[in-house]
Amino acid sequence: DFYPVTGVSDDGYLGASFDGVTLDETTILEAKQTNAAKMRDIDAGRIPEVDLWQIAQQFAVCESAERCYYLVGDGTEDGTRWMVIARSQVE
Repeated sequence: DFYPVTGVSDDGYLGASFDGVTLDETTILEAKQTNAAKMRDIDAGRIPEVDLWQIAQQFAVCESAERCYYLVGDGTEDGTRWMVIARSQVE
């Protein structure tokens, strides 16, 4: 289960609004409206650059997170893609 959360880094420098975080804080969720470029990136196994730094910042705020479920979609099964992003992919 994921719960929407806002957070601030321990030093107070960074903030983040999470679409979801698990109770054990090991997994975060980022959901975005889809577009053709994001769909192509995900289909090719790439993190869309437009969202990369937001995900990196979320990992910096939730230091215990090991992975991010990144979802883009338009509300239909055919128009939805997702990928799991490991912390090491954005560090």
